[in-house]
Amino acid sequence: MKLKGEENYRAWEYRTRVAVRAANLLETLMGEDEKPNGGPSSKAVKAWKNRRDAATEMLVKRLEDKVLTHAKGFDEDPVGLWAHLTAIFGGSGVGVAVRMWREFSNVKYRGEEMTIVMGQI
Repeated sequence: MKLKGEENYRAWEYRTRVAVRAANLLETLMGEDEKPNGGPSSKAVKAWKNRRDAATEMLVKRLEDKVLTHAKGFDEDPVGLWAHLTAIFGGSGVGVAVRMWREFSNVKYRGEEMTIVMGQI
């Protein structure tokens, strides 16, 4: 199931969480799997990067094209992407509207690629 937007977020979130847990990546997605100490070529760091990239891939593959723009800028941050999608599609009401307006007003264009800036919105 792919995330289409607010209309299917709850079902998508549950199914995605179950799939991520089955792949032993839930700790990575929840931010509990911290980057280990060591150089970039150490086995521990390489294994962590593989888990991070696998978690990101699982999320991105479960996004419809119209939602994919929200993933831009989170290529190496599955925790941030999960939180971003939850903030955008996971709630409703005035509180969410205020939070989204605050996030939108804080976005600054600093010469980055426009798809990255749009992903922050």
